[in-house]
Amino acid sequence: MNSGGTISPTGLLIGLEMYGRYPHTPDAELGDWHRAVLRDMDGLPHIMAHELVHYQQKYEIPGEPNLLQKSIYEGTADFLCELISGQHINPQVHAWAEPRAHALWLEFQAAMHGTSHEGWLYGAVPGSDRPADLGYWMGYRIAKAYYQQAPDKVQAVRDMLTIRDFDAFLARSGVAMTFGTPEQVPAKH
Repeated sequence: MNSGGTISPTGLLIGLEMYGRYPHTPDAELGDWHRAVLRDMDGLPHIMAHELVHYQQKYEIPGEPNLLQKSIYEGTADFLCELISGQHINPQVHAWAEPRAHALWLEFQAAMHGTSHEGWLYGAVPGSDRPADLGYWMGYRIAKAYYQQAPDKVQAVRDMLTIRDFDAFLARSGVAMTFGTPEQVPAKH
């Protein structure tokens, strides 16, 4: 009851218990997070595709990953998951984020080279209506922009699975234009 899925050196690990919710499922003993993330079995193909993408990603990230790297890692899995299965795993996050896209992009730019992922990944901000995992959405938008601008879609998928320079990938995506800004902040090295 802690994850819909993850990867290990031996393969995919799917948290099947996270996909057993139906209208009659008793949930009084569950916390707010579990009530928000438990899904029915219809979500199983999507989490399997998402985790399969993670299993294929071969990134070289020296040291602790920054917010940009982690967001692209998760968002690429969501975007390719959608190409594979027809849907990504975070529709509720997208529904909340899209009307706030420009403001979130500006906020993300200010934080993307730091290693803190608070407010972006793996947890909600206490006392806020802001959903957990907005970094998945941001990374999805970056991956989608990269894919859409690429003339060779097969090569674009290969690129997404083997990113070495995340700042260059971000720049090549052209995602800033999709948020109504002409360019992203310069890379910090």
